[in-house]
Amino acid sequence: MLHVDYHLDKAHLLDVILVVLHPKVADPPDPTPQSAATQMPVDFNNYGGLDFKHELILAKNDEIRKCGKTLFKYWKNVDESMKSNFETDCLQDLLHHSIFGVHEMNVKICILFESFVEQKKFKAVDTLLCQLLEPIIWRGLKAINGEVRYNAVCLFLIVFPMRNNLKKVAENEELLIRQTNMFEPLITDEVPLIRTTSILGVCKIFQTFWPVIPVTVFKQIFSIFVKTLAVDSSSMDVRSAVFKGFAIVAENSASHSVLAKILPLVKLSIHDVAEKVRLSFVKMLLKLKKLNAVKRSGTTMAERYDLMS
Repeated sequence: MLHVDYHLDKAHLLDVILVVLHPKVADPPDPTPQSAATQMPVDFNNYGGLDFKHELILAKNDEIRKCGKTLFKYWKNVDESMKSNFETDCLQDLLHHSIFGVHEMNVKICILFESFVEQKKFKAVDTLLCQLLEPIIWRGLKAINGEVRYNAVCLFLIVFPMRNNLKKVAENEELLIRQTNMFEPLITDEVPLIRTTSILGVCKIFQTFWPVIPVTVFKQIFSIFVKTLAVDSSSMDVRSAVFKGFAIVAENSASHSVLAKILPLVKLSIHDVAEKVRLSFVKMLLKLKKLNAVKRSGTTMAERYDLMS
């Protein structure tokens, strides 16, 4: 097991991470703290002759998760005098490259930050992610470059909802509104891949955070799903994503009364010209039947489709 001395600067941390990512190149760190006089400034982008971000792209996902756990453990235990610099120079720098770098980097950094996202239930972690992302996420979501928007969307969907527990309740409510207001432009983005990813991500958010989402948001988004995206002639992936999304939402029983009203409006999609869409539609019905969901007059929604076909 690698030893991490939480009194050392980020040079020691990078040694540890590079051992995990590239064990044949990097040697295990010396656990003995260096004196302040011998500590040298560290370039996080290129340390020890290795391009850290390049190594990150090449690393296996399991290795990156180990690095993420190391980063999280380091953040929890590092001296307060070093924590602020570590958050800005290391963590926020990584998130910035996740948004404004190539998508391969975005994928790896999202995996790297899984350890942080999994601990969002703790206020300190929730606040940290919000403070790190707020200065950069909005610019990414509204960027002209499609790849940047896509990167920002992938990050935005996994950290939702962003909350800063150091701020007042009213300020966090405004932040939540700002986040939910992004749903419509994301699911209607001109890039099909962004629309598809956003549909699935927003549906996962609905399934997980149903009680905190305003009713007006549900009405607005489901209306777009039914009237626009379920019949999106430009992309069968988008149409397919709508029904995959409905199946995700249905896992929350609180959604069943809403789905009972909107699903009959898209029943003709079972005859979609694309097999992929028809398959997603049928899988959605099977999911509803399995959940025995959306009962009305003693009949499940899946059975109602049989009756209305």
